[in-house]
Amino acid sequence: EEPKDEDLLVRVGKMEKEIQELKSAIRDMDKTKGKMKLQNDEDDDITTEVFKKLLSLDARLGNAK
Repeated sequence: EEPKDEDLLVRVGKMEKEIQELKSAIRDMDKTKGKMKLQNDEDDDITTEVFKKLLSLDARLGNAK
């Protein structure tokens, strides 16, 4: 059965909220990174994972619209 428009809108709204939270977390990470040298590459891996999640969310949002 097809999802109703309202259901899609709610899901899109939740995704957009999640995207905003991720973007804000990335900005915080960038600020922190600017203040200290990376001890190792782990932080970069975490950032990469966050960006991957962000990209997949953006893609799902694009498909949902």
